[in-house]
Amino acid sequence: MTPVSFTIDHTRLKPGIYLQAEPGKVYTYDLRFIAPAESQTKGISSAVMHTFEHCLASSLRGSASFRDHILYVGPMGCCTGFYLLLNRETEIPEIAFYLRKAFEYILEIDEIPAANPQQCGNYRLNDLPAAKRLAKELLEIFQEGRYETEYPVL
Repeated sequence: MTPVSFTIDHTRLKPGIYLQAEPGKVYTYDLRFIAPAESQTKGISSAVMHTFEHCLASSLRGSASFRDHILYVGPMGCCTGFYLLLNRETEIPEIAFYLRKAFEYILEIDEIPAANPQQCGNYRLNDLPAAKRLAKELLEIFQEGRYETEYPVL
């Protein structure tokens, strides 16, 4: 069986929220923050991905109505976005709402949550100023509904 990600045309993939898989009771959402075609020139650095990982985990799990459905939120190996695994199917506008809240959270904070030697194995690999710049760009995309929801297929 061919993995779903190998059937997607990454040259046409845009920022968005995509339901990638629904195996059983786990729903995998692809939170694509930059287009893979742009990743060679505009990729998300490891430090920014790590900062986003801490901030998304804090913000998304901070919502009483959403946190009980989150199984995992973590970065993609290609550094173009994150995977969000939920225990229920969720409408994409609801996920976009929580993402906007997370981006706003990143713009408001002065300190990265859990970025210390006791709580993180690589706490120095962070870049809050660059994360704020990306969060501002993403907030505009997701506020204005300029994000995609349907994968371009090969």
